[in-house]
Amino acid sequence: MNSEQDILENLPEFLSKSFLPSPPEILIKIRQADSDLERISKVINADMGLCASVLKTINSPFYGLKNKVISIPQAVTLLGLKSVMSIVNAHLLLVEMKSGEYATILDDFWHLSNTIAETCVVVAKALNYPATEDVYVMGLFHDAGVPMMLKRFTDALDTLQSAYRQSELRITDIENQNYNCNHAVIGYLIAKSWHLPQEIRNVIRDHHNLEQLTLGLSEETNTNTLRVILKISEYISNAHQVLGGHPVNHEWDKIKPYVLEYLGFSEPDFEDLEDYVHEQMGLVPA
Repeated sequence: MNSEQDILENLPEFLSKSFLPSPPEILIKIRQADSDLERISKVINADMGLCASVLKTINSPFYGLKNKVISIPQAVTLLGLKSVMSIVNAHLLLVEMKSGEYATILDDFWHLSNTIAETCVVVAKALNYPATEDVYVMGLFHDAGVPMMLKRFTDALDTLQSAYRQSELRITDIENQNYNCNHAVIGYLIAKSWHLPQEIRNVIRDHHNLEQLTLGLSEETNTNTLRVILKISEYISNAHQVLGGHPVNHEWDKIKPYVLEYLGFSEPDFEDLEDYVHEQMGLVPA
């Protein structure tokens, strides 16, 4: 499934029965404010939970600001509207998805999503990639299709873990065989409906596409750099264990040589990157 048309044609049930979360009213109000910073600030300030979440994220160590941000107008002035909107999107999506009825096991999923998002920021900074707001949202949204799949198919998590255990097919191939759709494509559609940038949508859609993650990395592009940041962050965050329930990361074993070649890294270079991220994040090595 590569084109948007292919995606739409293969997901009639999801689309017709509205399993995808729609952007909440507050996000619509923010968009209606266009680029009016004063109006946008007022809308965000009116939601105390949203306002607190945005300020907490901005003041986290991962943004590395020297001075504490104490208001939304200050945040917009300092970081720019795009950065603030990325954080708003991330918070609202999590609230929307957590409002559904999902298995208790997804408690680990929410924690993992946040860990990967924050790891993406640390990895991006280590690689001198400037758009931290893009990589944060990418990390948080990239597996948003998982709870949506579980909402529609009660055995979706079992299927996903089975996919992580096998080493031949792509993870999304196993889902396609069972449901004629997969969590990466669902995530793409969520990202589209929430108006995320096209590059981020494409990375989400293809984050288990081995063709894109191997030979597709032959050219240095912004999209490929985002793909590399995401896959490194998944690996370092132990997504294969937390989400896949498996000690071996078969996918990473296949793509790692291409990732290192793309970055121009040797094995010791990558080990240094891992050590740096573990130190910054306080993560336990796999």
